[in-house]
Amino acid sequence: MSTEYMTRTPMSLDEFKKTAAANGWTYAIVDDRDVVRKEGGDGSMAFDLRETPCADGETRVEFTRYAANDVRELVDLFDCFSEHDDEFWTLCRTWGDED
Repeated sequence: MSTEYMTRTPMSLDEFKKTAAANGWTYAIVDDRDVVRKEGGDGSMAFDLRETPCADGETRVEFTRYAANDVRELVDLFDCFSEHDDEFWTLCRTWGDED
């Protein structure tokens, strides 16, 4: 099972990685996937970090939580929408809509 999240505040992937690092999350590439991993914790990771162009013209960072990985700290830190929120779908462009 997975859940998609997106930062509420527009930002670049570099800004996301710097803020995450300042809060105990380490950036890595695991199996050719961009991830951040919680330092000193249970090894929880947020997968598939990516910049997402949104309908309001801004860029936000999107990531995926798989299975038992605990990303609540990241969700709170970045005040994220999840795929279960209407705002997520209002802002998020559908795959293949990019010009």
